[in-house]
Amino acid sequence: ALSDEGQEILLSPEVTYGPPGLTLSCPVALTIAHCADVSSEDWNIKLKRQTQDNSWE
Repeated sequence: ALSDEGQEILLSPEVTYGPPGLTLSCPVALTIAHCADVSSEDWNIKLKRQTQDNSWE
């Protein structure tokens, strides 16, 4: 989905883990399926997270 500015496209479903407040005791690796054409130089792929106050960074 395009953002309000038309500058961003959601390339995969949202991934969540929990329960809320869970603190991981060691690093984890996630593999997330997406629809980006990674052979194209036009993509600038960024991973975002939603904070506890529901803002995205």
